Amino acid sequence: MNIIHFKKIKSTNLYARENLEKLNLPVIIFAETQTGGMGRMGRLFHSPEGGLYMTYVDRFEAPLISMIVPLGITEALIKRGVEAGILWPNDIILNGKKLGGVLIEKVEGVYLIGVGINCNTTREDFPVDLRERITTLKEETGRKWNITELGIEIIENILLFIHRQEYIHSLYTERMYGIGKEYRVETGGKLIKGVIKGVTKEGHLILETPEETLTLPSATLWRVA
Repeated sequence: MNIIHFKKIKSTNLYARENLEKLNLPVIIFAETQTGGMGRMGRLFHSPEGGLYMTYVDRFEAPLISMIVPLGITEALIKRGVEAGILWPNDIILNGKKLGGVLIEKVEGVYLIGVGINCNTTREDFPVDLRERITTLKEETGRKWNITELGIEIIENILLFIHRQEYIHSLYTERMYGIGKEYRVETGGKLIKGVIKGVTKEGHLILETPEETLTLPSATLWRVA
């Protein structure tokens, strides 16, 4: 597997997309910091120095990739004693706060799998308005993390799960954060409120409202206080 390392870059996913024809696949692109990290729905992913920021670029088929990638992360962390969970579809949660996120893109049949985890950072490294909603491995464990080692193991887990997709739904459900809790959900331009019941085998959110039970392929969640 090829590895490219940057001290600073705008975005590892953006670099992969703009240089796709030149890349020797499979490849992992690491950056020590990003000036324009990309999150879901076009949001900025803050990327101060000390975090894990990488994009794995490869060509394969994996219909359940949106569940496989966060599982690759949680299993690497759990192996190291960190009981992380998944807030649908692929935010990484630890002790009720966001530890990291995933951005999955597919360009010309090639997956660009972006992963960002708050590793050797503290909440003071992030904007004030985010500090109450996030956490970091350094603050939770009190130790320094080998970022490259963690990143490579995450990719190895993803590749393993691609070939064991029969286990994905049950394991994802086991790691899922928020089941039984009430959330506000934005989907299709509408805002609704309901209780998370789980996910379908295709990875769609199951949301129970007072009127009906919905299955949602995409949505944005906010916890109801």
